[in-house]
Amino acid sequence: HVAVADSANGKVQVVPQKAGYKAGEVVQVMAVPANGYLLDRWTDLNSRETVRSITLSGDPGYTLTVGASFVAGVQINTTAVGRGGVAAVPAGPLYYPGTSVVLSPRPHYGSKFVGWSGAVQGVGDQTLTLDTTKTVQATFDNEANLPVFGSLVHWGRTDWGLSTVPSGSDFVQVSIGNNHALALKVDG
Repeated sequence: HVAVADSANGKVQVVPQKAGYKAGEVVQVMAVPANGYLLDRWTDLNSRETVRSITLSGDPGYTLTVGASFVAGVQINTTAVGRGGVAAVPAGPLYYPGTSVVLSPRPHYGSKFVGWSGAVQGVGDQTLTLDTTKTVQATFDNEANLPVFGSLVHWGRTDWGLSTVPSGSDFVQVSIGNNHALALKVDG
C-alpha cells in the first residue's frame, strides 16, 4: 500500500493510484507545489527532484508513506527604462531562497546600457543572491549616429534638416537632398 502524508503549501501524487500493488511494482511519486512554492525536500529523501520512481517492497502489510515539504519561492522583479531588457541566469520565475542569479543587461540595437538601480548597482553583469524577492531596474539610452534600420513613416518635400535619433525616440529623419526627407521608425 502507498499512503501520502499531508503537506502544507503543496501535495504529493502517486501514479498509478490504486488500492493494492504487487511486490516489485514501480510507482511514480510527484511533488506538486502550491502557487509561489517550490519543493524543499522529500520526507524520506533529501532531494529536490519533483518526480521520483519507487520500487515497492514485497513485504505483506507494508505501507510506504511518502510526504514532502515545500518552501516559498523568491523572485526578481525586473524593469527596463529605455530600449533594452534583462537576462537572468538561471532563469526564473521562482528561485529557492539563497540562490545566486547573474543579471545581464541586453540593450536593443541603437541603445546602450547606462546602469542598474534597485537591488544591484553599477554597470555590466551583476550577481544577486536572493534571500527575499528583489526588484532591479536596468536603464538604457539611445546611441547617437548609428545606422538606422526601420519602417518608412514619411516621404515627401519638407524643409526638415538632418536629424539624429533624439533620446527616448523611436524615429529618425534623414535629409536626402532638394528639401526632401525620409522619416524612419526604428524597429531594431
